[in-house]
Amino acid sequence: MLDIQAAFQVLFPGSDIDLAILNRADPLFLKKILESGRLLYGNEKEFARLRLSAFKQYQDFRPYLELERRYVARRLAALCSETSRP
Repeated sequence: MLDIQAAFQVLFPGSDIDLAILNRADPLFLKKILESGRLLYGNEKEFARLRLSAFKQYQDFRPYLELERRYVARRLAALCSETSRP
C-alpha cells in the first residue's frame, strides 16, 4: 500500500494523499468517502453499486451511531457539571 501511496505522491505533488482499504472500512467512514470521492480508475457501474451499498450499510448502522452520540453527550454533560462544582 505504501508503494501505491508513493506513486500517487509522484503523480500529485503537493497534495496530501491518504489511502484506505474500503472493503474493511466502517460504515460511517465508507459513506463519507463515497459521498465526496471520485473514481480514478475502474468501472462506473461498480462504483455506483459501491456507493449504494455504502449508503445502505450506513442506514443500517445509523441507530448505533445515534446511541453513541447520545451517550457521549450525556457523559460530557456529566463531566462538565462535575468540574463546575466547587
